[in-house]
Amino acid sequence: MMKLPEIQLLAEKYQATPAQVLLRFLTQQGIVVIPKSMNIDHQKSNLDSLGFTMTDEEIASLRKFDKHHSN
Repeated sequence: MMKLPEIQLLAEKYQATPAQVLLRFLTQQGIVVIPKSMNIDHQKSNLDSLGFTMTDEEIASLRKFDKHHSN
């Protein structure tokens, strides 16, 4: 999903990584996310996903890609 143009555009808009956009998409909907990383820089980056808020329209536009399962 990180390579989708919609994700890329939002990452650019919010000066975030695609992973941060996807984490924010989930957390902003009240979905608990437990990202797994032993890398301290990745852990910090994951927390930075809480530093911006997407609009309701942006959240709605990303829902069409949600397959309701994890990899």
